[in-house]
Amino acid sequence: MKVSDQGLAFLAAHEGYVSRGYLDPAGVVTIGYGFTMRSRIFAGWWRKRHGRGLAVGGQDLA
Repeated sequence: MKVSDQGLAFLAAHEGYVSRGYLDPAGVVTIGYGFTMRSRIFAGWWRKRHGRGLAVGGQDLA
C-alpha cells in the first residue's frame, strides 16, 4: 500500500508521534504514529530489527 504525502500529514496530525511504546486507549502497545504489534508487517519488522516484541516504555522507534 502506498500513502500520499497528504495522507501521511493527515495521519501525523491526528495520531501524534510518540517515540516509545505506550498503551493506546484500547490497551494495545503502540509506537510512532500509531504502529502496533497487531500489524503483522510492523511486528515482523520490529522483531527482526530488535529481536523481540515492542513493550510499554520500550526502545525508541528510530
